[in-house]
Amino acid sequence: MRFFKDISNNISAYPADGSQDHFISTDLVEISESEAMSIAATSNVAVPSVVSMRQARRALYDAGMLSNVEAAIAGMSGVDGDKARIDWATATTVERGNALVASLAAALGLTGAQLDALFTQAAAL
Repeated sequence: MRFFKDISNNISAYPADGSQDHFISTDLVEISESEAMSIAATSNVAVPSVVSMRQARRALYDAGMLSNVEAAIAGMSGVDGDKARIDWATATTVERGNALVASLAAALGLTGAQLDALFTQAAAL
């Protein structure tokens, strides 16, 4: 992930592979992940606990992670996999504290701060 901030210290994240570079506004300044996490930690903006499924999917798409999440869900086995696929297909919201969200974040190697950034970005969509 590449992180950017605007003049008001609002943070945006984009995939490092450059696939979403055309979405990066010219008024954004690239910053390190540690600076992004530091700004997020001192920000008065609360991380949303719930976003709509549309917002979640769009944020994942914008970050270049949607296909990875869908593949991870498709690859889950047993009852938990069946339940995950049902939830992914029919849920109208995504909760930050949901066990499936934590499982997918771990499978994708996301830190808690990166997951918070995704939820924050999703809420803005």
